[in-house]
Amino acid sequence: MCRECEAVTPVLGPLVAQLLELDPGERISALEVVDALSQKQQAAREDATELCEEYMCPICQELVLDAHTVCADEHVFCRMCLSQWLEAKNECPTCRTITGAPRRLRVINNAVEKLASRVLTDRQREERELRKQEFIDAVAAAEAAYQGSLEEDALRRRASAASQEG
Repeated sequence: MCRECEAVTPVLGPLVAQLLELDPGERISALEVVDALSQKQQAAREDATELCEEYMCPICQELVLDAHTVCADEHVFCRMCLSQWLEAKNECPTCRTITGAPRRLRVINNAVEKLASRVLTDRQREERELRKQEFIDAVAAAEAAYQGSLEEDALRRRASAASQEG
C-alpha cells in the first residue's frame, strides 16, 4: 500500500489502495467497499458503547457529569449523584467501603466530554446539556445557601458581641 493511501485515514487508507489497484482482478467492488466500511462503523459503534458503559454513573445510569470518586478503587459517579448518596450513607455506592472526601476526576471528565460529543445523538446531547444546567443551578443554589448561612452567622456574632458589651 502506498504511503499516501495509509495517510488518508486508518479506515479508508487500505480501501483506497485496493480501489486504485492497477489489476482489475485485484480491485475491490463497490459492495466490498460498503461492506468494509459498515464493518468498521459497527466496530467503532461497539467501541464507543463499551467506552460509554465504562463512564456510566452507577447511580443515575447516565454518562457521568463532573466525575467524582470517594474510594481507593476510584469508582466513578456524577458529583450530584454522589453528594445525594453521601447524605444518606458514608460509603462508596459500588464497593461499600467507608468513604474519604469526594475527589474530582478531571481526566475522566475530559474524556467523557470528548466521548459525548462524538457518540451521543443530538437528542442525547440536548438532554445532557439540560442535566448540566440543572447541575450548575443546583451548585449555584447550594453556594448561595452557604453564603446566606455565613452572613446569618456573622450577624448573630455581631448581635451577641453587641449584647455582651451593653
